[in-house]
Amino acid sequence: MATTGKKTTTEARSRRNGHNRARNGSTAPQDNTGALFDALAESAQAFFSASKASSERAYRFSQAALNDAQATQRDVIALAQKWAESPLDLLGWYTAITETAVHAQHRTAEGARRLWEELADARKETQEAVQRSARANWRAGQAAFGLARGAITKSS
Repeated sequence: MATTGKKTTTEARSRRNGHNRARNGSTAPQDNTGALFDALAESAQAFFSASKASSERAYRFSQAALNDAQATQRDVIALAQKWAESPLDLLGWYTAITETAVHAQHRTAEGARRLWEELADARKETQEAVQRSARANWRAGQAAFGLARGAITKSS
């Protein structure tokens, strides 16, 4: 049996699975109290982590949108400059309009791809957070029942 820190691997695994039995078979109240608050903290941490990831994702997305807006503005200014330099050059004007439109389409397609990727990441992170929280809440419930069982046993 390998040891990790103060607990053996088997004891740590047993605690994770909600088995907080002392050697005499009774539930140890301090283990249940610790397990309850550990599980509640983990449940909250799951949602805080998901919220932080969401905030970072929103920041990345807004930065990309700002960069795209700046690029579009540069294209429009270049187009206006092209027209101001030679308003009668219809072929040059047509070429400049076409290039501006192609750049805009590329940015739009890239933005849509980026959005879909971010939405997929958000779905995955939300699913993981809900699963983590559900597992932690299950452990919290087991610990709470252990505490209640210990309180009833003491009062009897």
